[in-house]
Amino acid sequence: DLCENVLGLNNKLNLKELKTAPAAQKPAPVAEKVAAAAAAPAPASNGYTMEEVAKHNTESDCWVALNGEVLDVTDFLPEHPGGKLAIMTFAGKDASKEFNMIHPADVVEKYASDAVLGPVVEASAAPVAAAAAAPAAPTNGYTLEEVAKHNTDTDCWVALNGQVLDVTDFLPEHPGGKLAIMTFAGKDASKEFNMIHPADVVEKYASDAILGPVVEASAVAPAGASNNLAQPLLSDYSAKAAPAQWWGEERNTCDMHGPLGPSVWSYCAALCYFVWMFVLETLKTIFTVKNWKNISDKSGLTRSAIFMMVFVTIHALGNIHLFFGAIHFNAYAYFLNHPCPWSTLLLPVEIYLLAAGLLHVTVATVRTFKFKSMNSSVDQLWLFLTGSVLFVFLVVHLMQFRFVSEAAAPQYYFRSKWMYPFYCSSDDTSCQLVHFKDLYKMEMKYFESFGWVLFYEAGVIAFWSHMKEGIRKVIAAYAGIPRKYKSQAQFFGQLMAYVLGLLYFSYPLFSYFAPIKDWAKYDAAMPTPVEM
Repeated sequence: DLCENVLGLNNKLNLKELKTAPAAQKPAPVAEKVAAAAAAPAPASNGYTMEEVAKHNTESDCWVALNGEVLDVTDFLPEHPGGKLAIMTFAGKDASKEFNMIHPADVVEKYASDAVLGPVVEASAAPVAAAAAAPAAPTNGYTLEEVAKHNTDTDCWVALNGQVLDVTDFLPEHPGGKLAIMTFAGKDASKEFNMIHPADVVEKYASDAILGPVVEASAVAPAGASNNLAQPLLSDYSAKAAPAQWWGEERNTCDMHGPLGPSVWSYCAALCYFVWMFVLETLKTIFTVKNWKNISDKSGLTRSAIFMMVFVTIHALGNIHLFFGAIHFNAYAYFLNHPCPWSTLLLPVEIYLLAAGLLHVTVATVRTFKFKSMNSSVDQLWLFLTGSVLFVFLVVHLMQFRFVSEAAAPQYYFRSKWMYPFYCSSDDTSCQLVHFKDLYKMEMKYFESFGWVLFYEAGVIAFWSHMKEGIRKVIAAYAGIPRKYKSQAQFFGQLMAYVLGLLYFSYPLFSYFAPIKDWAKYDAAMPTPVEM
C-alpha cells in the first residue's frame, strides 16, 4: 500500500494486478506516466551530465548549460530577440562564456527561471556489468553518437548523406560563415545541406574531409564480469602512462622529436611554415590573376591582407630610421624610390598596393553585408568596425604624405649612394647630391600638434586590433600550415602584430616628445642646392 501511495496508484489497481495485466490491456494514465518516467534518462546525482545535455540538440528538444545550470529552452526559441539560430548554435552544449559576454547576471532568474531543469553534474562511474553491455563502436564507420561528441569549433564533425566529415579546418573558409556550419556541429545536416548545395560539391571540394560512413551501433553480448576485486585498475600504469608524461624517459630522448625536444622543434617548424605562407602568397598575389574566385570569396581578403602585411612590416622597419635623424630617414625613403640607378620601384609597388587595398575593402564590405546582419554581435563585426576606422585613417595619412606633390613639399638635400646607409657625408663630393621630399620634416611638423598624435595613435590601435584578429583568421584557414603547427604559427602571428603595433605606436610619441627645436639650424645643416 505504501508503494501504491508513492506511485499515485489507487486501490482499484494494486501492484499484483498491474504486474499480471494482459499485454493488450491499455495501461492506465498513471501507469503511462510511471513507464515514461522509467524510460527517460535519469539525471546523475540529482542533476544532469553534459553527455545527457548533448542529446537534446534539436529545435523540438533543445537544452543548454548556463553557469552550472541546465535549461530547457525549446519553447523560448521562437521568442529569442537574437533569433533562433543564436541559441541553436549552442544546443546541447555549454554556452556560459558566450552568454555572459552579452547578458546581465540575473537575466535567467528574471525571465527564464521556469526553464531551469537542474544543475550540471559529473557523470558517475557505471557498474562494470553495465559498461560491458554498452553497444560496441563499429570499426568500419562512425555512429551518430560518436559524431555528436565533435561539436565545437576546434573539433567539428557533421554527417552528410551517410558520410561523416571533419570540417574543422573549413569553418573559417565557409562562404556562408562559420555559424552556418556550427548550427549542425555533431549532427546530421543532410536535409539542410541538400537544399542549397549541388550533389557533387563534397566530392569536388571537400573529399579530404570525409572520415568514413555513418553506421548503426552494433550491440555486443555482455562479457562476464569478474568477481576478482583484487585486480588493480592501474596495474600497468607505470609501464604505459608514466613514460608519456613530461617526467618520463621518452621526453628526454631525441628518437621522436630530435635533440631540441618536441616544443622547440614544433615552434621552429611553425616559424618556417609561417614565413613560407607570406612568401608564397605574396608571390601568388603578384604573379597570378586568380586572386579571388568571386567578389564575396574569402581568397580576395586573404591574398590582399597578406600582401599588405608584408608592406606594413617593411614600412614599420623603415620608420625605425626616424629615431636616428633626418638623413637616415630621408635617405632610406629615397633608396626605396631609386633602388637601382636605372629604375624606380616605389610607384609600381604603391599602385599594386592600392589595388590590393581596394580589393580588400570591397570584398570585406560585400562579405559583411552578405553574411552579417544588424543582430550580429560586436565581436562578429569587429573586423568591419576596425577596418572602417583604419580606412578613414589611411585616407588622411595618404593625403598628408603620399598625395602631396614633390614641388609642394619641403625638399631635403643630401649626398646619396647605392649602399647602406644610403648616404655620404655632406662634404664627400664623390657622392651625387640629390634632393627628395623631406618626409622627416613633414612628420615632425605634424606631430608637434598633440591632436594629430592622438589621431594617429587611434589609427594605430585600430590597425593593431584589425591585424591581430585578421592574421588569426588567415592562419586558421590556411591549408599550407599543418594543423599540428597551427597553434605555434598563431603565436608568431600574434607576436608580429604586437611588434608592429608597438613600433607604429612609438613614432608619433617620439616625434612629439623629441621635437626639432630650431628649424633654421636644421635647414642650414643640409648641403646647399648651389652645389648641384
